[in-house]
Amino acid sequence: MLELKFLRENPDVVRKAIQDKAERVDFDRFLELDAARRAVIQRMEEKKHRRNELSKKIGMRRSEKDVSGLMEETRLLAKE
Repeated sequence: MLELKFLRENPDVVRKAIQDKAERVDFDRFLELDAARRAVIQRMEEKKHRRNELSKKIGMRRSEKDVSGLMEETRLLAKE
C-alpha cells in the first residue's frame, strides 16, 4: 500500500502507474478530497488552539465580569 505522502508528492508517477495497469481511478478527485480533508483538519486545529488560549486567559482572570466574553467565545468554538 502506498503512503499518502507519496501520493501527494508524486502524482505524475501515480497517474502513470494507474494508466500502465489499466485501472479506472479518479486520482485527481482523490487529491481534491485529500486537500479538502487536510484543510478541515487545519481549521479544527486552529480552533482548538484558540480555545486553549481562551481557557488559559479565563483561568487567569478573577471576576465573572472579566471572563463572560471569553467564556462565550470558548463555547462557540467548542460548538463548532
